[in-house]
Amino acid sequence: TQLVISNDGRSLYAINGDSNIYHVSLDGDGKLNTSSTMATGYGAATGGLAISADGSYVYVGTEHDGLVTFNRNSSSGALSYFGKTGDSNERHGVVTVQGDYVYVSFTGTAELLRVYQRGSNGQLTLISELMTDDNSNWLATDYQLAVSSDGQYIYVGDPDDGSLSVYRFDATAKSLVQVDSHTLSNITGITFSTDGSLLYASTEKSIEIYRVAADGSLQLASSTATSGSNSDLALSSYGLSLLLASCRLPSAATR
Repeated sequence: TQLVISNDGRSLYAINGDSNIYHVSLDGDGKLNTSSTMATGYGAATGGLAISADGSYVYVGTEHDGLVTFNRNSSSGALSYFGKTGDSNERHGVVTVQGDYVYVSFTGTAELLRVYQRGSNGQLTLISELMTDDNSNWLATDYQLAVSSDGQYIYVGDPDDGSLSVYRFDATAKSLVQVDSHTLSNITGITFSTDGSLLYASTEKSIEIYRVAADGSLQLASSTATSGSNSDLALSSYGLSLLLASCRLPSAATR
């Protein structure tokens, strides 16, 4: 299950692996209001879920065909089909956004990292692509994806091969290059500190904290063992606490 909330705080969207996107509208005080569903149109939502920075579009990765884009009504939060990017060779796209750029990690005939740019009409244009593994993989992979605030560095956690890799995106040269990689088994989540100087990574049994260098590379600062089986992590809005979700009970860690 994956949840995202619009920047205006009025809409919550969720996917749970079936063929729908679930929408719940929120009152001004955060209480749940009306709910609705929208079919992906391309099978199960087995990839990721993200909202554009301006709240106009919602993106979802599906089991059959690339990345699907939906228009979002700014008043009601209701979704309507806009289009898709990619084809049946790109599946289970895990997606995140930074500004007008949309970053997607696909499986399929090969494992691909792609960067798209959203135009003023909402269309996504492929800017750069890098094959991260030339072996075919038709299964959904729970990649962990995070992007630096300037959109230049992409961090990809791969639980299948037990790695945390860093890629540099050059928008002018339209290039993607791997610049760093670390072994990290059973990775389940990654997120930045509020100032972007640290990267937090959760594994099934630990929280790893990395310092982020100017060139995007990572240096391990600390490692803390945790109880339970961790499934994700998130940073509080004020940046002083990490919320760690596990198969036991959610817990919090303080910086």
